[in-house]
Order: sequence, then structure tokens, then C-alpha cells
Amino acid sequence: MLAADVASNMNMSLSAYEKFENGRIRVNADYVYRFADVTNSDHFAIHLAVMLGEPKIALYSSRNHVASALSICLGEACEPFDDWLADVQASDAFTVFSDAFRRLKDLTEQRRKQSRALLDARIEPLVRKRPRPQR
Repeated sequence: MLAADVASNMNMSLSAYEKFENGRIRVNADYVYRFADVTNSDHFAIHLAVMLGEPKIALYSSRNHVASALSICLGEACEPFDDWLADVQASDAFTVFSDAFRRLKDLTEQRRKQSRALLDARIEPLVRKRPRPQR
């Protein structure tokens, strides 16, 4: 998508969009939401990337919306209006979240291997069927 198209879909001038895109203006939550909507990106990931100074968060979560999933889970943990979250020890949160991210990484690697094995198994018959060059 061209910058002019994104700007138009965000109802912004091209110059304002370019300033937003290049970080020459202060991050505006409304712009982030509009940008995420237009590009089908994860606005939570963009906000986290800005807050943590880690652009990779926005890049890697743009398609799979992992940051949205994390934000939704955190929001749902607070829904019962229970004050248990206030009593959580930071060390326990580090332990639980670190374990969860390790498990998520392991699951992702396992699925990649399964997908690769499936692709390899399914592509072999096609490779055998391909026409051979005529001599």
C-alpha cells in the first residue's frame, strides 16, 4: 500500500502521515488506531513497541495480533472486578509470563516443523510428476 493511500484512508494529508510514519510528531493514539485499522495491524503491538522502544514487537505482531491477545487476556483477568491482581507479586508474574512465552515459543517451533514436514511430504509427488526436459 502506498503512503498516499494509507494517508487518504486515515483521513490525513500525505505530509502529516509522513511525519507520523517517520516519528517526527508525537505518537497520537487516534493515529495509531487509524493506522492499524487501515493496515490491518495490531494497534496494541504498535503502542507496546513505542512504549518499550522495540519496533520488532509491532513488526512481528502485525499479522498474528499476539499483542492484542495478550492485552485481551490481561483485560479479562481484571473483569470480575476482583482485586486479586493488586496482590500479585512481580516475581510471580515474571515466572508465569516467562514460562508462558517459553511454551508459546516451543509450540510455534513445533508447528513450524509439522508444517514443513507436511509440505515436504505433499510436495514430493508433485516434484516427481513434473515434466522432464526433452532432449
